[in-house]
Amino acid sequence: MAVQSLQTVENAMNVMEAVAQHQPVGVSALARKMNMDKNTVQRILVTLGRQGWLTQDGPKGSWSLSAKVLSLSSKVSGPMLDRARPFMGSLLSSTKESVTLWKLDGGHDSRVATLVEIIESPQALRVTVPLGTTFDLNVPPGSHFDVQPFLERFPNGRTAWGTPYVDRAPRYFAHDRSYPTAMSIGSVIFDGPGEPLGTLAVIGPKTRITEDRQQLIGDEIAAAARALSGF
Repeated sequence: MAVQSLQTVENAMNVMEAVAQHQPVGVSALARKMNMDKNTVQRILVTLGRQGWLTQDGPKGSWSLSAKVLSLSSKVSGPMLDRARPFMGSLLSSTKESVTLWKLDGGHDSRVATLVEIIESPQALRVTVPLGTTFDLNVPPGSHFDVQPFLERFPNGRTAWGTPYVDRAPRYFAHDRSYPTAMSIGSVIFDGPGEPLGTLAVIGPKTRITEDRQQLIGDEIAAAARALSGF
């Protein structure tokens, strides 16, 4: 006989994922987004907060992921993060913009990206993203430049980084739909010739990451992503 899942646990995991996607977020707003009873959502939030998975900004404030969640995420992405740090430092030095590392999870129709590391730009005007931020990569894009079209063209490391290249398509993507004044240039890290593991990206104000800089930054990121993919 098949073992049934626990609905209460499923609800708690769904609430935590929703907090990750919309943080910081209040109880009422979260209940509306999830189409769940407000009292149920509040009980789950309080329980997760007491267990240390979430934090609240004051007694009636909004909720966010805690460092406990981030430490668990770092254990999963540890090897990729350790390998990526030298490349992230090099990209920071050359671009002077914030450098991010995202872990990819899920299949083609359910892929999400979670921020596991960021090195912030030293410039006064910079773009920063909270660790643990999660984006659904399958929502309708606001631009034809995006992560998902890149993965559709290059579904694995062999097609992206195998030599000789089968085409002259750039091995980087531009992403500008998450923040209206920011532009992100990134490339995908693969498990050798296999599946995508994460993305390495530089993010900064659109006033600085102009079209003429995108290719320069993109080529440098692509070279780093290729090395991190083992090619």
